[in-house]
Amino acid sequence: MAVTISLSGSPEDVWMAQNAVFSAFARLVTTRFSDDEEVISQVELAKAMNGVSLDVLYEEDSELAIRLRRAFQTVAKDVEQGKNWTSGEASTEIQILFANLAELLERFQPEE
Repeated sequence: MAVTISLSGSPEDVWMAQNAVFSAFARLVTTRFSDDEEVISQVELAKAMNGVSLDVLYEEDSELAIRLRRAFQTVAKDVEQGKNWTSGEASTEIQILFANLAELLERFQPEE
C-alpha cells in the first residue's frame, strides 16, 4: 500500500510513498514536532488513513494545515539533504523522493 499527501484533486498535486517509507517519515515528524499535539494527531491519522489532503484540512482548520505543511516540509528538506533518516544516511532514491515532497509543499501557500 501507499500513503499520499495531496494539495488538491489534481494528479500533479499528489505525492506518494510506500507505507514503510511514510511510517519512517512520520516518526521523524512526530519526534521533531513532539510539542505540537495536533500535528502529531494529524500525522497519526494520515498513517491510519493512508494519506492526508492538505486542501481539505485547510478548509477545516487553516492554521493546523499550515503547521502540518511546515512540519512535513521541514523534515522532508532534512531527508533531502541526507539528514535524519532512520537507517543512517538516506539513499539517493529517498533523497529524491523527499525533494519532490518538499517541492510539492512549496506550492501549498494558501493565504499565509
